[in-house]
Amino acid sequence: MTAGASADGRAIAANGAIVAMAACELPGGRLALVTAGEDRTIRLWDAATDSPIGTLSTRPGRVLAVTPYRTADDRPAIAAATDDGGFVRIDVESDLPIGTPVRGHTGGGVRAMAVYRTASGRTAIATTGDDGMIRRWDAETGAEVGAPVRGHTGGIRAIASYRTVTGAPGLVTAGIDGTVRRWDAESGSPIGEPLAGHTGMVRTVTAFEFQDGRRVLASGGADATIRIWDAASGAALATLAGHSDWVTAVMAYDGPGGRPMLASVGTDGVLRRWDPQQAAEVSPPGRHADRLLTLTCYQSPEGVVLAYGGDAGTIHRVEAATGTALGAVNAGHAGRVRAMTLVTADGRPTIITAGSDGTVRRWRAPNATADGTPIVTDGGPVLALNAYTDADGQALATGGGDGLIRLWRLRSGERIGRPLAGHRGRVLGIATYPGDDGAACLASVGDDGRLRRWHPGTGRAAGEPVAAHDTRVRCVTAYTDLSGRACLATGGDDGTVRRWLAATGAPIGEPLAGHVGGVTALAGLTMLDGRPALAAGCGDGRVLRWDLDQGVAAGDPIEAHTGQVIAVAGYVTLDGRPAVVTGGDDRAVRRFDATTGGRIGGPLIGHAERITGVGVLHLGGGTSTVVASVGSDGSMLLWDAVTEQVLRRVFVQPIRLHGLADRRASRDLLGRAALTEELARLLSWHGESDGPDAEPGPSVVSIEGPWGTGKTTIMNLVRERVAAAVPPPGRRRALSTHRALQLLRTDEATTDPPPPAAHRGSVTGWFNPWVHQSSDQVWAGLAHAVTEAVRPVLFPDAASQQRYWLTRNRRRVDRYRLRRQLRWRALSPFFALASLVAVSTALFKLADVGAHTFGRIGGVRVTPGWLAFAIAALLVLAGLADTARRYFGPASAVMPTGLLAGPVLTDADGTPTGVEARRDPLYEARSGYLYLIQHDVVQMLTDLRAAGYDLVLFIDDLDRCGAATTAEVFEAVTLFLSGTTEVHARFVIGIDPAVVAAHLDKVYRDLGSTEAVLHGEDPSPGWAFLRKVVQLPVSVPMVQPPAVDQFVAGVLAVPLASVSPVAPGPAGAPANRTAPARPSSGPPAAAAATRSGAVENQPEVLAIIRERIAEQPERSAREAKRMLNVWQLYQRLLDSTDPVYDDDGVVARACNLVVLAEIVTRWPALQRRLNAPLGDRRVLQILAEAADDDGRWDEALATARLAGDDADRQRLRALDRLRELLRRYDGEAIAALAARVL
Repeated sequence: MTAGASADGRAIAANGAIVAMAACELPGGRLALVTAGEDRTIRLWDAATDSPIGTLSTRPGRVLAVTPYRTADDRPAIAAATDDGGFVRIDVESDLPIGTPVRGHTGGGVRAMAVYRTASGRTAIATTGDDGMIRRWDAETGAEVGAPVRGHTGGIRAIASYRTVTGAPGLVTAGIDGTVRRWDAESGSPIGEPLAGHTGMVRTVTAFEFQDGRRVLASGGADATIRIWDAASGAALATLAGHSDWVTAVMAYDGPGGRPMLASVGTDGVLRRWDPQQAAEVSPPGRHADRLLTLTCYQSPEGVVLAYGGDAGTIHRVEAATGTALGAVNAGHAGRVRAMTLVTADGRPTIITAGSDGTVRRWRAPNATADGTPIVTDGGPVLALNAYTDADGQALATGGGDGLIRLWRLRSGERIGRPLAGHRGRVLGIATYPGDDGAACLASVGDDGRLRRWHPGTGRAAGEPVAAHDTRVRCVTAYTDLSGRACLATGGDDGTVRRWLAATGAPIGEPLAGHVGGVTALAGLTMLDGRPALAAGCGDGRVLRWDLDQGVAAGDPIEAHTGQVIAVAGYVTLDGRPAVVTGGDDRAVRRFDATTGGRIGGPLIGHAERITGVGVLHLGGGTSTVVASVGSDGSMLLWDAVTEQVLRRVFVQPIRLHGLADRRASRDLLGRAALTEELARLLSWHGESDGPDAEPGPSVVSIEGPWGTGKTTIMNLVRERVAAAVPPPGRRRALSTHRALQLLRTDEATTDPPPPAAHRGSVTGWFNPWVHQSSDQVWAGLAHAVTEAVRPVLFPDAASQQRYWLTRNRRRVDRYRLRRQLRWRALSPFFALASLVAVSTALFKLADVGAHTFGRIGGVRVTPGWLAFAIAALLVLAGLADTARRYFGPASAVMPTGLLAGPVLTDADGTPTGVEARRDPLYEARSGYLYLIQHDVVQMLTDLRAAGYDLVLFIDDLDRCGAATTAEVFEAVTLFLSGTTEVHARFVIGIDPAVVAAHLDKVYRDLGSTEAVLHGEDPSPGWAFLRKVVQLPVSVPMVQPPAVDQFVAGVLAVPLASVSPVAPGPAGAPANRTAPARPSSGPPAAAAATRSGAVENQPEVLAIIRERIAEQPERSAREAKRMLNVWQLYQRLLDSTDPVYDDDGVVARACNLVVLAEIVTRWPALQRRLNAPLGDRRVLQILAEAADDDGRWDEALATARLAGDDADRQRLRALDRLRELLRRYDGEAIAALAARVL
């Protein structure tokens, strides 16, 4: 299993889809999420921490589904279904395949799997796929169990297992024919009739039980509904409506009280939770910008958690009970090309592509050289493209996931006006048609099922939206009918093509039906007789042809692909016949005669993933035809239509790495897992006895190494393993004023301490002393770190905190005075108002105002005095109620906050100040650090020990502090260990011992003779002091070559197997110099390249990155990250300003930039001189030219004034190593790159 990228996303691509997800249990009860992506990787994630566990190095191909199971010896395993009609089994612990790949399905991939127990108790796996068959396999041997079963008409998209009413294993399947079917898992025979009710494809199915024991099924699909069925009778029980687009996954889970609940996700980007028994939705839905494709659930200590993901490649997690978001992590699956269109710009054929990274790129045919810089959109993945011409020239319209259409100048890439807003959901298709005035208009469709028309010149809608389909509309195209009217055709998931008048939006004729699995792509055609026609791709792999004028089929359906047809384009062959080119799920490009439906040539095979766009270019004045295709693998291929050979493969996908932060890693990337495990065991060990003779192990451990060697990461990994799980507290009422008064009346001496609890583990704290300046701040910060560490045990919530600190502080205040203050503050201000009104009543009497009568109430004369008396009485009653509320309500409303939030401090004369003033959160330490240690910190640690826990405090970056701070920290540690405090605490300190010893020497330089304090061969008192305090010094181990491989694979998110040293050449062979290739200006090459993926995925780039990191004088993760950060910046800069899209040229330049990044980061002190101009060149260029000749090298150093009497030995050594680099690699090319970017 290869290392994954860090969970904070530092090396994780943000644009790849998650196509499958499942939860599994690892050894030790650890829960993991398994994700499969479009990039053919399977990744494991810790469900509790979001941190990556790794990437399975077994590469089964494009994974369409994953399911966990347990082997016969109870080991966790994963079955991964692939697009080649089979599945592989992988042992999760060893990352090794189990047996050989299982094959059986034909005509497409395995779309879904289910695990079940046979009647004999063996584990079996049922698979379904594009061929519509159900096959059953023994999970251990891979042998097929029974004969294959023909399941549905068309492909099957989902399968689940359940127990029938007899207790026998059963299977339930869902297909593109819109039905749900039940099967006996043992015999393969159907159970009852198909369950019909969905309109359109059924995408997902699951089985569960109601509380009365009834077994039920839930299914969802293209009609945006979830349907509940009785598993025994097949009766429809309920329909759950709420999604606005396809339901892609449904999952059952246990709700409160064991009540069955359902969760669902869809392409509308919404997570919904349902009570299936009530047929009602539970709480508001969770909305996201991307399509959601997969869903799973698992049981955490806090309850059921739902995990789901989709196009954005992000794993979202929410609490199933409340819908509260628990976090999201990008899964790191790589992106793809989403759309392509062909135009003629300035008289030259141009290919335009767009992808998941939100960029639009233009390419000049026939060599596919870059035409200008990429257009960077800001709306996420670009899903639709179309070019048009207005009064100012050629323009481009793009649509994507945010529902907006953006307009751009084709040549310059400048934005035109504001985005066109109106769609709800994604924009999936854009077409161009002529308006009544001849100006270009746009038509767009998307997730909301609406057809919208636009005037791009004004940015306004061209009429009202048209409710084109009841479901998602994937595609739109324009055509001209026989009468010359501009018309539009739309295709939707409802399986129909509909025609519209472009000017009015009025429908034309009846819908064209018969498309199984929805209409996935449209292309307009002109037949030999001039009649307009249409080619429509379907979800079942067929292409249907239509006569648009008559509204009838123009021939039999064309069996084009296995799986979906993703892209369709029309063109004219060299002999003038209309033709169709298609691309599909099966990674093939195929061509057909539009008139006869016959195949033209063979399939064009070359993409590693599904085809997402196709088109045809006519070159050489119409003498040659080139087929262009783009795919999910991120590449664009150009094919000779006659020879069917690849003319050009364009490396479309740019670098994914966006830099690396210098932060502690959440997992081991440097091969230090064994060390961290042993340190954690040592710190977690607790002796059987707590007596005076007990040996608790070392109390102070130092992690020692120079800056950047990974000390913080080691400490963090140890801390994660040491920290014990603290049970969550039960709900407690806030401390009331009444209870506070009781505590203040209780004498602390009369309260018996609770008996010490059995040892439960350790709590951990983290202290960074370098953020503090003065001595008092250091001690205050240390106390604060201890307080935060013990909080989960001693006062995990506000109520516990208030009780704890009031109990501790009551001995420091005048309790009698404080009780009087509380009683007074508990009195309501309404009493004062009542008194005022009573006085007013008396004054009314004295002034004889009360004789006036306002009226009578029930025979009683209402006078001013009577009214004032009534108001006073009401105020007294209100005062009583308010006083009771204050007395039995939260004490924090009437008490000084300092008493309830932390220790009350005292002035120098001992007068309590915490009662009247708010407590300083950083402990102002007015009484000195000894007071804090002996009274507050020590008391907390004593209480912690009584609760059954010890403290392990991690002190990081001590070598960044000044001398005084360093000494203060060691004095604090020494005080803990001095024997004057009976506390159970351990310290793990990260230091560079040479730096810290120098600081301590500075502090203790007034010792006079140092020989008395030295020990053995210690060079100075600082080293002796470290010896005295540190009981277990642990040196950070050197990074070994295998760890370099692991580091590179982890930060670049590539398989570990791809990071390996390049095999050495024969002895005596000259150094291999790699020069960046230039884009070819001649005819296209005849051979196809085999590259795919991003720059950092290329073997040569990975090899040189690994090589340069491994050959550093001191292998430091920090320096490696610095080098990679510089490399990715310069790579992006040159990709933008001077793109090279010849595959070998891109790779060669990337390799040279890696070496340049090393020069920049390894010798920063030389950069000013190396990059100084010397004539018309830079100094580095002159050195590179002279690197092979000793005499010329010395002369170049002298000319650049880098050598001479003022040159120190260290600089000369650095120049010698620089020369080695320039000689070993293509120094002149590297220096030329430096002159362009530095």
